[in-house]
Amino acid sequence: VHLRRNFDLRGEVDLLRKLFTGPEFSKLATVLVLANLNPSFDALYTFFFTDRLSFNAEVLANLSSFATVCILLAILLYYFALQSLDVRKLFLTVFSLQAAVIVFFWLFVAGILKGSGVPDFVFCLFTQGFNSLLGELLILPIFALWSSLTPSGLEATSITAVTGLNNLSSGLSAYFGSLLIWGFKMKKNDFANLWISCFIQLAYALALICFFF
Repeated sequence: VHLRRNFDLRGEVDLLRKLFTGPEFSKLATVLVLANLNPSFDALYTFFFTDRLSFNAEVLANLSSFATVCILLAILLYYFALQSLDVRKLFLTVFSLQAAVIVFFWLFVAGILKGSGVPDFVFCLFTQGFNSLLGELLILPIFALWSSLTPSGLEATSITAVTGLNNLSSGLSAYFGSLLIWGFKMKKNDFANLWISCFIQLAYALALICFFF
C-alpha cells in the first residue's frame, strides 16, 4: 500500500473547513438536509398495512422490493434523461409530485378512494414505489453537484461527508416522525389520527416548495 510521506494533516483539515463552509456546499447541504427531514411515519404506516389492510410479511417484502427497483429506475432515469435539466426545475417538479403522492395516500387512508376498484396492494405499491423514486431523484443531483465542486484530492473525503450527512438527516427524519406519533397519540390499532401524519408531510412538502422557489 502506497502511503504519502508528506501528509499535512493541518493542511487537509483547513482545506476541508474551507470546502464545507463555502457558499456552494452550504446551499447543497441545506437542500439535502431539508429534503430529508420531512417526518417519516414508516413505522405507523407498517402497522396500518398489517392491521388495517391485513398485509402479511410476504406482501410487505414485495412492497420493499418494488421500492428498491424504483430507486434503481430513478438512477437510470436521471443518468439518461434528467441530468441535463435545470436543477431548480427538477426539484420543483419532484417536490410537487411528492405532494401529489401524499394527497393520494391521504385520500386512500380516509377511505375516499375505496370505491375506485383499485386493490389496496396496487395502490400501496404505487405510492411506496413512486415515493422511493422521487426521493432518489432529489438526492442524485445534489450528489452530482457536490462531486463536481470537490477539489482534486478530496473526492473520497467529500463523498463520505455528503453520504454521512444524507444518512444523518434521514435518521433524524425517523426520530422526528416518532416524536410526532407520540405527540399526536397515533397508536397501533387506532388510526383515527393517521390523517394528521399525511397532513404534516404534505405541509412540509409545500413549505419546501415555498422556501426554495
